Amino acid sequence: MVFKPFFALGKCTGLLDSLCDLVDHFSAPTIHDHDPESTTLAGQLEKSPTMSFSIYYDAKRDTPLTNEEAQRVDAVVRAFDKHDEIERHEQSGKGLNWESFTLYAASDLHDGKVLAGATKLPDNKAFALHKGASHWVACLNRIRREVLADATWRVQIDDKELLWSDKSGWHDEASDGLAALWLGCLLSAPFRPFMKS
Repeated sequence: MVFKPFFALGKCTGLLDSLCDLVDHFSAPTIHDHDPESTTLAGQLEKSPTMSFSIYYDAKRDTPLTNEEAQRVDAVVRAFDKHDEIERHEQSGKGLNWESFTLYAASDLHDGKVLAGATKLPDNKAFALHKGASHWVACLNRIRREVLADATWRVQIDDKELLWSDKSGWHDEASDGLAALWLGCLLSAPFRPFMKS
């Protein structure tokens, strides 16, 4: 296979190095499969329906969540709800395979956590992973900014921790967004038009 370049790399910069490191992380093989395409993120998802990626989040502080804060968190989550899309996909198979945003019950929270949860990211189409991560990151940005700005947060996609910026919110090491995930999707299996034998 000969790869047809679709952009000029130019000089190798620190940003490019960071992108490459993060793409390597998200596209590293984590399943055993003899197909070469299983070494990419999209290849893994396409070849193994049991392979999935999730976003994990928690917030800690000394004081528990108040009823008012809990209601405000619920309001933000409702604003980002994907119920209609979930129902549509279940009935017709169309659209992304979203799952609902999950928050653990207060009785299951320990070690100072006032909020915690995990949500499986959609993975059935090209760029689904990036679209899902971007959507739920936007939801978490609002919860942090509008309700729990005084908490100590942690957000990660699988075992890759995201960074916080007051300006841009949760982001990866390579950009002020989720550039590494986007690039990982771009360079993976569904984009065979960029290749020729």
